[in-house]
Amino acid sequence: NNSEKDSKNGDIMSCNTEREYIYIVLSSTPYRTGKVIRAFKKVKYNHASLSLSPDLEPMYSFSRRHKHSTFNAGFVEESLMRYKHNNNDSDIMVAALPISCEQYEKAQKMLESLKSNADEYIYNYFSAAATAVYGGYVEVDRAYTCIEFVCYFLSEIGVYRSKNPSPSLNAFERVLRKYII
Repeated sequence: NNSEKDSKNGDIMSCNTEREYIYIVLSSTPYRTGKVIRAFKKVKYNHASLSLSPDLEPMYSFSRRHKHSTFNAGFVEESLMRYKHNNNDSDIMVAALPISCEQYEKAQKMLESLKSNADEYIYNYFSAAATAVYGGYVEVDRAYTCIEFVCYFLSEIGVYRSKNPSPSLNAFERVLRKYII
C-alpha cells in the first residue's frame, strides 16, 4: 500500500499509485458469542472487518468494544490480537479488493469520520436478531452489524453493490472468493 498519512498533523495524503486495495477479513472469532453464531447459522465465519493496510493493522468493524462486554458495542478499531484467545488462533479469510486511488482516498476520509464520531454509532442488535430469526435485517440509523458495516462501506466507496444490505457471511464469502490472498 503506497498511501501515506502525515503523522505530524493527521492529514490524509494522496496515494501515489493508480491502484490500491481494501482488505476484507472474514473470521471465526474465538469467543463464546462467535461459537454460538457459527453453530446456530451453520457458517464457517461469524465476523467481518476491513483494513486499508496489507498487514491488516488496524482493522475496522462493528463489534463489542470490550472483550467481556457483549452489549457495549459499536464502531471499533481492531487488531490481529482479536483472533487469539487462550493461545488459540482463529480461522480467517482475507480478500484484497482492488480499488482506485479516488476510492482509496474516499475510504480514508470515511474511516477518519467514523473514528472521530465513533461514540455516535452502535451495534445493530435488532438486525442481528432479525437475521437469526427470519434471515432479514432491520435498518437503524448509525447502527450496523459487522457484515452490514463492511457492505455499506464498500458500497459507499463504489466497490460493491447488492440488493441485500445484510447478506449472510456465506453469501459474502462467495462474492469475495476470487479476491482471496
